[in-house]
Amino acid sequence: MPKAGSIQSLVRQTGPNGTGMVELIVIEEEEGTLRLRLQQWDPGLKPRTPGPSVMTLEEMGENTVAFRGEEGAMFAKLRYTRDGDNFTIGITNHNGSQFNLPLKAAP
Repeated sequence: MPKAGSIQSLVRQTGPNGTGMVELIVIEEEEGTLRLRLQQWDPGLKPRTPGPSVMTLEEMGENTVAFRGEEGAMFAKLRYTRDGDNFTIGITNHNGSQFNLPLKAAP
């Protein structure tokens, strides 16, 4: 649910060696649509890209929202889907390859 005109999410990728990546996602209403910006950092807060990836709303349904990458975006498309307690990010790369990333809330 948007609060003060935006939605934010902090994602942390962890593994046996600790935190591998941190990602900040911000979705805001702009120019009559929704725009998603995401930025990723490696350990030591080293940015993976010079600036955030910008994506524009492509589709929105009851339990799904999809964004298409603008020029220079890290991904061609991101699709977020919720099914009960299951949350999946569908990622499409610029070469057309796709994969799903199932997520769980931290305990």
